[in-house]
Amino acid sequence: MMKTVLKNSMMAVAFVSALSACGVGVEHDDQFTKQQQKDADALRGQYSNAVGTYDGTLTLISSDGVAPQQGQLFLSIADLDGGANPDGTRRTQPTLVGRFQLNGVVAQTDYVPLVGQYNAYTGNLQMSPIGSASSQTGIDSNSIIIGGSVINDGASIIVSKGGRPWGRFEGRRTSPSVSAPVSDDSVDRRQRLYAVYRQIEGNYTGVMDSGSQRVAVSLIITAKEVATDQPGVTIPTLVAQYRRLDTSSGIGQYQLAVSFDQLSGRISMTAVSGGSPSVPGSSYLSASGTWINGQLDVSFRNSLGDAGDLKATRKPLTGR
Repeated sequence: MMKTVLKNSMMAVAFVSALSACGVGVEHDDQFTKQQQKDADALRGQYSNAVGTYDGTLTLISSDGVAPQQGQLFLSIADLDGGANPDGTRRTQPTLVGRFQLNGVVAQTDYVPLVGQYNAYTGNLQMSPIGSASSQTGIDSNSIIIGGSVINDGASIIVSKGGRPWGRFEGRRTSPSVSAPVSDDSVDRRQRLYAVYRQIEGNYTGVMDSGSQRVAVSLIITAKEVATDQPGVTIPTLVAQYRRLDTSSGIGQYQLAVSFDQLSGRISMTAVSGGSPSVPGSSYLSASGTWINGQLDVSFRNSLGDAGDLKATRKPLTGR
């Protein structure tokens, strides 16, 4: 998971030396080089106590009913830019780098490279994003900071997002190394999103009940590719096709954009097309509720107010 972290890190940070790089008492270039190597070896020895893949569980601090989530902490060593030598040449310095992600949830912070400080004697670990995580409006909502202890093959850390504690991760080191990905971050993120969305894609047929009216409807949710800021790279997003089954084809149909919170199971939809130009307000249709383990439970609204509640069970799409 760390291939891109290393690439980004080399360009983004000039890491401040944690040990003396000048070598007290060094008089010759070869002695200077040996002192640098000695310092680097000392850092590598210290960081090796923490390097590896940690599998465990994140318990949200403000859970709001969200169950603990399986996650992973990746720690490795990268040789980053350590500044200039007295002769003008560049030197590198071993640096502890890392990344944190949940197994079943895909977030922007999964791909934020972290650098940190680690004390092999106390196990204290502190890591923050490479570069600035703040903006003119305050802390970036995508920033991530971790702090706690990593010692004796165990990890106990607090994960903070947007400047606030988010959850506590408790894990064990399951591998002394971090496997390099077979693809870059954009491809990895795309594949992980599809793994989540394939569980949601399906046909949800049922009766929308407003109390005064019962209408049979079909809601087909699929994943659609959309462009990203990176040229040539797309990611999947959820869309839905809504259709009333008591009318002829083409009437009572809408296309909706879908937003899904992978942690809470909250789902919302907003029409992006549909309705009749001759009927004022008919283009508006929205829905909100939950999707949990294949069960869709949402309330629809139109321009007149509550349109009804729909409870439906996912039926896999043909050929998927």
